[in-house]
Amino acid sequence: MGTLRATLIGGAANFTHSGYSSALADNGRFDITQENSAINSGMFGLIDEVNVDTQIKISGTPLTFSLSSNPTTPAALYPYLTPSFGAILPASTDTPFIFAAPNGDVYTAVNAVLTKMPDLSLGVDGPNLGAAEWTGIIADGLEPDGTNPYYTVQSGQTFTPLAIDRTKIPRGKYSLTWAFTASSSPIIFSPKDKITISFETTLEPIKVQGRTRAFRLTKLAVMTKLEPVGLTAAQIDASLKFQGTGATHGHTMSGVATDLTITGPINILQKKAAIKSAGFRFGNSELRVGELGFYSTVDPTSGTIGAILSFS
Repeated sequence: MGTLRATLIGGAANFTHSGYSSALADNGRFDITQENSAINSGMFGLIDEVNVDTQIKISGTPLTFSLSSNPTTPAALYPYLTPSFGAILPASTDTPFIFAAPNGDVYTAVNAVLTKMPDLSLGVDGPNLGAAEWTGIIADGLEPDGTNPYYTVQSGQTFTPLAIDRTKIPRGKYSLTWAFTASSSPIIFSPKDKITISFETTLEPIKVQGRTRAFRLTKLAVMTKLEPVGLTAAQIDASLKFQGTGATHGHTMSGVATDLTITGPINILQKKAAIKSAGFRFGNSELRVGELGFYSTVDPTSGTIGAILSFS
C-alpha cells in the first residue's frame, strides 16, 4: 500500500492556557494516557484491564518571557510562587489548554492544570525557559461517557498568527548578590556560564473512585545552580555550615539562609536561600570552585507565606 502525502500531517503550534498565549521554542506534546486496574486470574494471569483514570500529558517550551503582557509570564507559568497550599486546582472554572496549528488543527484539553513550572536558564546563550507541563483532567461535573469530557480535536479552523516580539526573548549577562554569612556584607559574583533555576512542586491528585477530579499543591521549593566566578574556596567553606562553627548536628538550613539577588535582563529575588550543595574541581579544563546549589523552602515565620521567588 502506498503512502499519501496528504496523510503526513505535522507542523508547529502556538498554545493558550489561562488567557496566556505563546509560541513554542521547540516541539509540543499532547499525549492521552490511561491508568488501568488489572484483572488477574490465578490460572491465566492478566486477562483484562479496567479503565480507572484518563489524563492528558501536555508539554512544551514557551519561547518568550514578558512582565508587561496580560497576563504576565510569571502569572501564567509561575502561579505557585506565592503558594496557597490545599487550594483546589483548578478552582470553580475549567481552564482549557489549546494547541492551535497553522494548518487549522486545534487540539484542546478542556480542563488543564499547570503541573510543572518551567525551569529558568539565564545567560547569554539561551533558552530562558525550560519545558512546562500541564495535565488535562476531566471537566467539572462530567463523567467519561459524556460529550468531550477530556478533549476535542478539530481541523479546518481559522488560525490567528501570534506576533513574536524578539525583545521578549531576553538574553544577556547576569550577576548575583548574596551574604555568605549572617554577619557579612553581601558579595557580588558572576556565573561562569548559565544560572539554572528549578522548582520542586508537588501537586497531589484528588481522586474520586480512582478518577482525578482536581489537584492540591502540597510542596514548593526552589533550587538555583551555577558555577561561580569571583568566589574563593574559603568564602564558600565559611558559608556551608557542613562542619565547624554553626554546624551542630540537626541545624536547620533556614538558620543560615539569606536572600539571593540575581541581576540581569530578568531580575530575580530568591528568598531565604542557603547553599545546599558545593564542590571543588581539579583539572586543567575546570575552575577550582565547582557548582553551587542555593536552596529555598517556604517561610511560615509570619504566619502567612509570601513569594518564595519574584521577578522584576
